[in-house]
Amino acid sequence: MTTTALPNRHFVWIAAALLVAALPHAGHLPPWVAALVPAAIALRLGLGRPPGRWLLVPLVVAVFVGVIAQYRAISGPDAGGAFFTAMVALKFLEARSTRDAGLLICLAWFQATAIFLYSEVIGMAVYVIASFALTTVALMTVIAPDGPSPRRRLGVTATLLLQALPIMLVLFVLFPRIPGPLWSLHDDTQARSGLSDSMSPGQIADLALSYEVAFRVEFDGDAPAPRHHYWRGPVFAAYDGETWRESEYDGNADTPALADADEAIDYTLTLEAHRQRWLFALDMPADERPRGTEFNGARQLLTEERVRATRRFELRSHLDYRLEPDVDQRRREEATALPDDTAPRARELAGELRAEAGDDDAAMIDHALEWFRAGDFEYTLSPEPLDGDATDEFLFDTRSGFCEHFASAFAILLRAADIPARVVTGYLGSEAGGPGDYFIVRQSDAHAWVEVWLADEGWVRVDPTATVSPDRINLGLGGIPGTEDLIPDLGRGEDSIRRRIALTWDAVNHGWNRFVLGYGPDLQERLLDRLGLEHLGRYALGVLSIAITGLLVAAIWLLGRGADRPRDAVERAWRAVERRLRRQGVVRAPDEGVYAFCQRAAWERPDLAPALARLADLHDQLRYRPAPDAATRQQFVRAARAFRARPGQTASADTSERPLRR
Repeated sequence: MTTTALPNRHFVWIAAALLVAALPHAGHLPPWVAALVPAAIALRLGLGRPPGRWLLVPLVVAVFVGVIAQYRAISGPDAGGAFFTAMVALKFLEARSTRDAGLLICLAWFQATAIFLYSEVIGMAVYVIASFALTTVALMTVIAPDGPSPRRRLGVTATLLLQALPIMLVLFVLFPRIPGPLWSLHDDTQARSGLSDSMSPGQIADLALSYEVAFRVEFDGDAPAPRHHYWRGPVFAAYDGETWRESEYDGNADTPALADADEAIDYTLTLEAHRQRWLFALDMPADERPRGTEFNGARQLLTEERVRATRRFELRSHLDYRLEPDVDQRRREEATALPDDTAPRARELAGELRAEAGDDDAAMIDHALEWFRAGDFEYTLSPEPLDGDATDEFLFDTRSGFCEHFASAFAILLRAADIPARVVTGYLGSEAGGPGDYFIVRQSDAHAWVEVWLADEGWVRVDPTATVSPDRINLGLGGIPGTEDLIPDLGRGEDSIRRRIALTWDAVNHGWNRFVLGYGPDLQERLLDRLGLEHLGRYALGVLSIAITGLLVAAIWLLGRGADRPRDAVERAWRAVERRLRRQGVVRAPDEGVYAFCQRAAWERPDLAPALARLADLHDQLRYRPAPDAATRQQFVRAARAFRARPGQTASADTSERPLRR
């Protein structure tokens, strides 16, 4: 690249490349930055030249101050992304030379790739490839402004992308994978999707309105019955009178023991990014856990790093078990603790039920469930607001709520009866996916239930929602009467063309997540085992992938260099004539001109002399006239395409007269 001034019309392609690269970032940028990009581009193209420093310098200062005021920082994906986008726009505003154009093209490539900090869906990957293609066309325009047409440039770009495909595949498959995404520098201040690290009435009901995928599951064999699809997530044992939170003891406590477990179920869970550490497992996760995960003191499965990208985990779970048959006194006291001024009416009810059940905790639980069953409670996504003591108002006044209302009130009722109880949040149910043997769990499947501790049995799952609304357990949220106008239409389970299309597209995304986004160290190791390369270490594997890539680059370069392809229609048409004559034994010598070759060919094949004479004359006009017109080119191409050399008359013994003359 040089410092030669570039005509204004050539910046149009660069402007298009920058706009396409920046467009996906619009939702993550402040409105003033998003508006600055097209404004700067329009001003530069409208003026036809860069404005003076009197405008550029104040704009740079204003952008710097604006980003600091907006983010209180200049680095990080959000602040840095906004600053970078604004600076690229200002760079375009001051651009004047081919060197500036080359720098802008590199920045467009970088910005197009940076969108993977926010989204890795298959549609975004296709968009980035299209952005790359447009930017490459802009580069070709800068390098050769008077070169081929835009259509021809697009063809060359497509060829380059296809040539890069095998190199990309080798590096993707063989280069040592790192756990988690390359973009793990992304901060954790952004909004998280899915369940929260605490629970209070109303939070989970909001998730029921979302059709977004939480995770997908593939079972190694027959799937368990739908009533067993409890996906265990955060466990809350600490209660302050309003909100349930994780126990302060669970972080450092030993993993609770699992006894008398039945045969484990194997499955693979593909978890969408939620920027939290928890991993959802079929209740109850087995001792064998995936690499990079751990248990806390509530036997909740956690990842070592926050899940910032789609990840796949191979899991094992038990449906029948005893969890922590012996609990220490400290954890028991926490699981029965209630603030002194909490739920006085519920405490009174607990005393009455305890008097009926006696010292039998299991009987007490049955009495409490029966009280819920006979209490005319309503399961609803739009419960009445609770203004005073939420538990007492729900149990005795409104009697309408979502699963978290039932779980919280039931756990408080049991604690008031001195029975250890805690709230578990996660998901309940699943939906059969599109083509392919897998299940989809959506945010609308979010659920809360209770675990109670019984002597000799340990922690036992009790779901009060199942007592009040059995349809929620058996049919899912979409099968409950009265929810038709509240949940998304695609989540109601109705068979429709739109739903089938959605499931088919989900199957495509599942394949993308499984084989592309989910291609991590574990999957790479299994693939290398099948290829017989399991003995290679990470460094040897890296060297091998680079070596194969080098060979592919050399092969592509040699093939492209060795291919002697004509560049225009006239030359391609003439080469076709030569091939037809060659099949009849008339071969052009390396040092033989076109006219001389036609003269000799006409002598050897007098039957072709008229056609060869016309071709030779038109070729001379095209190659030796100062400015041949388009009509002459078309005449030559048509004559060459019409030329046919079939077995026919050969040359006579008399060579004194040549059939072709000037």
